[in-house]
Amino acid sequence: MEKKFENIKIECCVCSSSVNSIDYSASEILSLNDKYNIYKCRKCKQRILHPQLSSKELDKLYSGSYFDNSENINFSKYSINKAASDYNTDVSTRINKFKLTIKKLCKINPNGKFILDVGAAQGDFVKLSRDSGLHADGIEYSKYAIDKARIKNNVKLERLLLNEVDKKYYYDFIHLNHVFEHFNNPNNELKQIERLLKKEGILYIEIPFQFHFVERILFKFFKPKKNFSIHSIHHPYMYTPNTLTKILSNNGFSVIKLSTYDFKRYSKNSFLGLLKNLIWFLLSLIKVGNYIEVYAEKK
Repeated sequence: MEKKFENIKIECCVCSSSVNSIDYSASEILSLNDKYNIYKCRKCKQRILHPQLSSKELDKLYSGSYFDNSENINFSKYSINKAASDYNTDVSTRINKFKLTIKKLCKINPNGKFILDVGAAQGDFVKLSRDSGLHADGIEYSKYAIDKARIKNNVKLERLLLNEVDKKYYYDFIHLNHVFEHFNNPNNELKQIERLLKKEGILYIEIPFQFHFVERILFKFFKPKKNFSIHSIHHPYMYTPNTLTKILSNNGFSVIKLSTYDFKRYSKNSFLGLLKNLIWFLLSLIKVGNYIEVYAEKK
């Protein structure tokens, strides 16, 4: 039975329009329960999870369970299932990507020395940045992850929000890998990032690209429905290449490079791997992919 929701006025974080409609297909892909739904801005197509999680719910969400996938999370009136994958599995696939990102950032600004990793999780990117010779700091919301960063990587992270970060010095680079889509107030966070970056400093963002037409086709015809889980509600906003570019421009950034494909990310050791590479490369020509990656410069 289709969930029944009424259209409500939600101001879009990208274009400020309050005219929206319910995206039942996106809600179904996420297997949302009766409390949540996905709304789509009719003007710019930005999507938002409604209602957003409260501060107390976020504290519970980003507990140890979010990272080790050990148990369900209990909110006041319902339980959220464990996710399909855990952080340690996911991050192991990102190590080479982190190294490549550091090299690209240093190529864009060879004189850059100071980098801030926002949403640093267990400190993997901070450690790799320091190993490459950069002065790297990291901030993280989860107390559990901060403890793990110290044990796993010998990295001390600060439990600070962006507006709490002191300007001891300005950063040449600020890095957010699968973090920006977790912000409840992205415009406020971008203002703080702009504050912390040097003039012509570089902002790096990577986010998942959700609900494009390929994902919808795969879900409808090939993929079984997933359970409602932590990963169903951990993204309050779902961006497209256009909406991400727009919100960055609104907050003082110009995009240097935007991509949805990198041939180094996919295996080429088999016919299937080569075929996937070809398919995603062709889709990237129309800005479709599994992720959106942006290098942006402070204006």
